[in-house]
Order: sequence, then structure tokens, then C-alpha cells
Amino acid sequence: MAGTRETARHTIVVLALAAAWPGAGMAAQSAAGCTGPTCAAPLPEVAAIAQLKQDFAASITRFAAGLSDAGRDRRGVRSDIDALERALAFNLSGHVLHSLFWRNLTPKGGGRPNGELADAITRDFGSFDGFQKQITEVAGTIMGSGWGALVYEPMAGRLLCSQIYDHQSNLAQAGVPLLVIDAWEHAYYLQYKTEKTKFFEAVWNLWNWDDVAQRYDAACRMNLLIPQTVEVAAKR
Repeated sequence: MAGTRETARHTIVVLALAAAWPGAGMAAQSAAGCTGPTCAAPLPEVAAIAQLKQDFAASITRFAAGLSDAGRDRRGVRSDIDALERALAFNLSGHVLHSLFWRNLTPKGGGRPNGELADAITRDFGSFDGFQKQITEVAGTIMGSGWGALVYEPMAGRLLCSQIYDHQSNLAQAGVPLLVIDAWEHAYYLQYKTEKTKFFEAVWNLWNWDDVAQRYDAACRMNLLIPQTVEVAAKR
């Protein structure tokens, strides 16, 4: 089909050229592909222009093919970048969360926090028992794999409980994880089988509240308020 269209375009151009040179009608036929004994040889000018047109058409074809290849290459590169971004988000976030989880735990942990962290938990959850119930339920109701997290949200200046799907999805924007519970099946299955809530209850005997309190103190020093906002103006 492409060859037929190219031949048609070639014929139209050559016939148009023939009309511009008196006596060149038979030459136009030859240039358009007429090769029988009744066809005369093309005039030099017409033949040269026809050849130029053919060369130009060939160049355009090669250029279009190059663009097509470049487009495919760009799409391939874009696809590779997308895949790398997903892999980086998944694996880097997994490393960060596991590193945080290990430091949240200590063999002689448990009990309850004190100081500013304890006050913040009471302020934002009503009581420590309310916080404990909420984050345990958050971790226990994750569909599939993920984490339960105690997060400091710096814009509101409050503590939240959040579900993190896999390692990287659904975390509150700008939220800083302070304490995390691994809700992936491999975290509990060897000891607790399908009774994962027992695993979530057991970790309360291992929390390193000093570590969580240090993270809370550092997170509270974050300032994401933008100059000229209502909040900033109200403090002046």
C-alpha cells in the first residue's frame, strides 16, 4: 500500500512537471514509469527533476523512519526509567523502614513513654491505651503487605497512625515515621502463623521508647511553614 501511494505521488509530480514544459508529455510518461516502445525518452530537465524528487522522497522516508526509531527508543528509555523509579521506591523505602523498625526495638523495652512524647500521644489519641489500640488495628487491617506507622505530620504538628502499603505507598505527605510495625507475612508467620494480631501484641514488650522520643524531638524541629502564609502571619 505504501509503495502504491509513493508511485501515485511520483506520477502526479512528474505529470505536473510535464505540463510546465511544452512537448514534454511523452517524457513525463517515461519518467512516470512508461517503458514500452511507444514511450519516448524523457527530456533531460524533466528526468533530472524527477530524479531529484525521488531522492527527496527517499530522504524523507529515511528521516521518518529515524523519527519512528527515536520515538521507540524514547518510549523504551521512559519505560526503563519508570521501572527503575518503582524499584528504587520499593527497595529504598523497604531498607529505611526495616532500619527504623530494628532501632524501634530493644530486648529490655516495653512499658510506656514519658515526657513530651507521652504528652503528645495523650493530646492526639486521648490516651496511651487509645493510641495502642489504634496502631495495632491499623497494622492488623492492612490488605496484603505493609506497615503500621506512628507518624509526625509537621504541617499540623500532630501525631497520626498510618498504613503504608508494601514499603512506599499511602504515607501521609511530609509525614515522618517515628515508630513502625512490620505487617509483612514474613515478619510473624514462622512464630505466629496466621495469628498476626498476637505478633502485634508481642512487640509492645519490645518498644524502645527512648529511640521513638528522640525521633519525635527531631521531627518537631522541622518547620515547613511557608513565609507569608496565614499561620506565619498569625504568629507575628
